[in-house]
Amino acid sequence: FQEATFVFDGQTVENVAIRTKGNSSLNATANSNTIRYPFKVDFNRYVDGQAFCGIKKLVFNNGFKDPSFMREHLAYKLASKVGLFAPRTMFVDLWVNEEHVGLYLMVEPVDDDFFIETHFSNDDGDLYKPDWPAGHLEDQGEQLEDYPGVEIENNQETSDHSKLMALIDIANHGPNDSLGTVLNVEMMLRYAAFNSVLVNLDSYTGNGHNYYIYEEGGVFTIIPWDLNEAFGNFTCGCTSDGLINFYIDEPTCGSINGKPLIAAALQAPEHKALYREILQTMLDDAFNLETMSPWITDTATLIRPYVEQDPTKFFSTSNFETSLTSSISGTFGLTSFIENRYAAIASQLAGSSQSDNGGAGNCGNGNGMPGGGGPGGKPGGHPKCPDGICDAAEQANPNLCPEDCE
Repeated sequence: FQEATFVFDGQTVENVAIRTKGNSSLNATANSNTIRYPFKVDFNRYVDGQAFCGIKKLVFNNGFKDPSFMREHLAYKLASKVGLFAPRTMFVDLWVNEEHVGLYLMVEPVDDDFFIETHFSNDDGDLYKPDWPAGHLEDQGEQLEDYPGVEIENNQETSDHSKLMALIDIANHGPNDSLGTVLNVEMMLRYAAFNSVLVNLDSYTGNGHNYYIYEEGGVFTIIPWDLNEAFGNFTCGCTSDGLINFYIDEPTCGSINGKPLIAAALQAPEHKALYREILQTMLDDAFNLETMSPWITDTATLIRPYVEQDPTKFFSTSNFETSLTSSISGTFGLTSFIENRYAAIASQLAGSSQSDNGGAGNCGNGNGMPGGGGPGGKPGGHPKCPDGICDAAEQANPNLCPEDCE
């Protein structure tokens, strides 16, 4: 962290901490000739209790791999509309040390302060941020140390992690009629349906990361995070056709049994029926062109002047305009994705096309772990690079992921 002064619309906060953040977005920026780093700002690190508008931390995402600049913003908006607890977002025109960096998305963090207090009645529970290699929460033992990558974000000194171990035990071994005692099943089904409609595989359903789980009274609720690869932007080994026709009844990259929270949530017939009802409601009320086209148009109108003036953007203004409707070098256009994915889901719900794969799930290397990003994936490599596609960002910036453009 570095000490800094934060200024937002004339409001100033002194003695804040700032650092770079991210994995592939950070590595890609570091390996290219740009200052367009993703950042995290912590108002509370140097001044205990200091906050900005009640928030102690903020995240600034740099639009990595997204010519539309709005995938993450739209995904969080959709998540809120379909009933998930989702961070709020805002576009900002970012300057660092009086140097214009450009258009960023500012994202509310998931933490045990403002976010948890807003969405839950009890803010004393355990908050975890699982990540690979153990982020799918398959049974690997009875201690937190048995699950590398799974970290607790609060209560580090007081939690014995027994509630998390109970969740893992019941999700992996049952009995299924006890699942509701450790997991908010309806929210898990909403999360699975949400990731399915957006084919958001840089998540629990794919790599086993980019999500939080919060425990309240022994029951865990899943919370989405880091949605910049939504709208089929992370392939997890799928072809473009496989992404559009992603099986709704096995909404996972690789075997559904390798994602025990989803497998357990979908096991009971009544839960499977509820999941399909949730999917149909999403199509009717949210994930359709009638609802989302105005979101895209309004957002494009809002950010277009800033896109045009952005001095460090990864994509051209022409790429931005095209991406609103049409695909660019393996990156789906927004409205074309919505139209085609909507039709595929409707067909599967109606029984007109295949909706499962006999337990094998979709595409991938069978487990959604790093190295399954695409045909060029290397075992144990980074989950986002390579992904097997030499997309527009990588063509314009050869250092982003040279393996994809060899």
